[in-house]
Amino acid sequence: MSGAGRVLLVLAGRLPWGVRRFLGRRLGELALLLVGRRRRAARRNLELAFPEMPPAARRRLLLSHFRALGEGALDLPWALAADEDEFRRRVTVEGGENLRRAGGVMRLLRFWACGRRR
Repeated sequence: MSGAGRVLLVLAGRLPWGVRRFLGRRLGELALLLVGRRRRAARRNLELAFPEMPPAARRRLLLSHFRALGEGALDLPWALAADEDEFRRRVTVEGGENLRRAGGVMRLLRFWACGRRR
């Protein structure tokens, strides 16, 4: 990743939570418009997975999915840089027993993604 890209990720991680939510949703909406091949694949997958769902409902689900992807893209730099206390205050883990069985996967992910030890 370029130096400018790293700076943008660090800045995104420092944005207030509400701003990250808003910008992340807009980023997801932009992605929905720009990534035609992925959008078509996701739309087709929804058709196959939910054939009984009305098309308008599938479109809303597709939009919701891309918005969540955008939010996640802006949450990742925050999660990598957050101190342990802040992370625990903001993050709720469902299925924690699966995470515990996976061992240090999250610590490894944080190490790998940011290129330094935590």
